[in-house]
Amino acid sequence: MPVQVTVNNPLTASQAELVAKLGSMKSLLSLPKVKFNNVPKDKQISLFEYLLRVFELMGITPRFLFEVFISKVFDEVFITKQILTTFAAMSAKKGKNNAQFTTETGLDKKGKADLEKKNYEFLNSQIGSQVEGFFKALKLKIAKDLATMIFGSSGDLVTDAYMSTPVNYGGTTYDTNLNDLKRQSVCGAQLFSLTNNPSISEADLEYNRIQLLKELDQGGSTYTVSCQGVSVSLPQNPKFMFEGGGPQTVSGPTVFNPGKMINTMITDVGNQVQKANDSKNAGSASDSFATDLVQKIIQYAPALVKPVFNFVFEIMEQVEPASTDQANYYGYTKNSMLSSPCQILADPGNNEDKEMNKNFCNLLLKALLGILLQFLIKQIKKLAAAYFAKKGLEKLKRKQLKITLRFKIFNKAKDKAGKASKAKTMYNTIKPILSTSTTLLGAQVEIS
Repeated sequence: MPVQVTVNNPLTASQAELVAKLGSMKSLLSLPKVKFNNVPKDKQISLFEYLLRVFELMGITPRFLFEVFISKVFDEVFITKQILTTFAAMSAKKGKNNAQFTTETGLDKKGKADLEKKNYEFLNSQIGSQVEGFFKALKLKIAKDLATMIFGSSGDLVTDAYMSTPVNYGGTTYDTNLNDLKRQSVCGAQLFSLTNNPSISEADLEYNRIQLLKELDQGGSTYTVSCQGVSVSLPQNPKFMFEGGGPQTVSGPTVFNPGKMINTMITDVGNQVQKANDSKNAGSASDSFATDLVQKIIQYAPALVKPVFNFVFEIMEQVEPASTDQANYYGYTKNSMLSSPCQILADPGNNEDKEMNKNFCNLLLKALLGILLQFLIKQIKKLAAAYFAKKGLEKLKRKQLKITLRFKIFNKAKDKAGKASKAKTMYNTIKPILSTSTTLLGAQVEIS
């Protein structure tokens, strides 16, 4: 007897969808004891990484948002608020009331928050405008210091001379030590991270620092593009990058635009990658550098604005002589609050030395995440609005289709009624004629 093979009849689209939904519901109902693992905080993905993945999923390149953040960092009003907030928060943590020069004890979380607000308002009212003016004068120097910490110095006399140009403010000259900036870059590279990095041994960290210092001494930074390491560096005459114009522009008054500077720097990195690697990788390299640039700004921010923190101490001593005793006034010594990345790295167990760096970096990170989240929420609202609009349109189409079908039924009934009416009229017309007796095939038929 031959084997009978069952015919596998395919399902329609609606049948297949129903079967899939029923299968999913059954699976969910049959697994009532599903338990999700509680991932330790140090192994979770950071909020910054998560937002980058969400943007990637939505097909959005957040480079323009990074540029918004960088412009904000170079805004004297914003950065002054973050610096004074750092002083206010650290003082409040130790119960120090900067306005009254008293120490408050037994404060709960709300009490410390209120004291921080009072401290900030006092500091801002006393020295806010002076700090803004000082930062504005040092803004170009800070931008060049940042570039040195990222790209290093190659020993080119013209480039190094421009990058180390001193700034004079209020009769005080602020010099730039390129070698010290490179050392602080190496020390600060791992002190604050926007991502949850995997555990790395101290030996590997030390190796990474040595390699980074070599790159900075050679005047370049290496990026991996399509599995190939590409070294990028500052142009020989980087003045145009910071002050506008082009490499051959005739010198004129200094015009510093941080947004334009960053965009020029990012574009220049993309051009260098394009020459060394492939033109199609220029865009991805620029985007990668923009992300890295934002992270380095936050990592290196305490070292970059250290002169501004020191300026706060100096002018506060003029406004409030009691502040000369920093330990009693702020709760921390000046040396502790102004600890450099290399000092922190040399004594990692000293938490007070880390306090100012940690507070300031977290304030900048909070601002960055705020920009990203604000834009993301707007995009999600747009998607939701488009989704519901589409659903509403589909619902309206279905409603219109039902109305159309209903009218078709009515039209058919109307047509039938019209035909019946016409038949009746025709019948009534010929009825008198048909009412007479007629002989059909030999039979007499009476039609009434």
